[in-house]
Amino acid sequence: MDSNSMSFEQLPLSVEPPLDETFATYVAGANAEVVSLLQSESQPLVYLWGSHQTGKSHLLHALCAEASATQQSLMYLPLAELKQVDEPEVLLQGLAEVDLLCLDDVDQVISHRAWCYGLFALLNQRLDRGSGRTVITANCSPQHLDAALADVQSRLQWGLVLQLKRLADEDKLTLLQRRAEALGLQLKDDAAKFLIQRSGRDLSELLQQLNRLNQASFVAKRRLTIPFIKDVLGY
Repeated sequence: MDSNSMSFEQLPLSVEPPLDETFATYVAGANAEVVSLLQSESQPLVYLWGSHQTGKSHLLHALCAEASATQQSLMYLPLAELKQVDEPEVLLQGLAEVDLLCLDDVDQVISHRAWCYGLFALLNQRLDRGSGRTVITANCSPQHLDAALADVQSRLQWGLVLQLKRLADEDKLTLLQRRAEALGLQLKDDAAKFLIQRSGRDLSELLQQLNRLNQASFVAKRRLTIPFIKDVLGY
């Protein structure tokens, strides 16, 4: 076994979605129609793609939460964390029968031949079964995947292909305020707009900054005003 590979027994697999990542907490913005189609359950195979920080994993977790609430069998696989598995076909065995299968970040494994063969076989098994749903995410459209096997790339284009767009600034403001409220903080519009303007509008950075402010606010017993934000973040 390669020193960078993992055996099946070493995998820390869990299908429990984060409690705060549901459809109710997802800020859709321009993606409202995509979210509606994703919830409709009308397609057995869905390919959901978008750039970093568009909420692909959040939506998979939301699907898992709904499936769990209705006692459906499910499996969520974070492929970016599993790409070093030495025998992916072993990992994928037995997944043809689950009601909901979520494969996150397929672009992270699609260039590896062993993963391609395993995924192609699994997708065919699930489609032949005629029931169950498979939702796959990636950072690009299926046509632009660097796939080691053309057949699996073609199969991924067979289902419903949905694209997520980045959030506009007003949607980022809503997201920040919802996250702040979940942390027990009040983030007023002026403070949220200041954060967005100074962060370069990168959503990942914004959420990291909010976590820093949460800790600082707890220690200092201060509200999230613009002067306090400047002091904490060094603006």
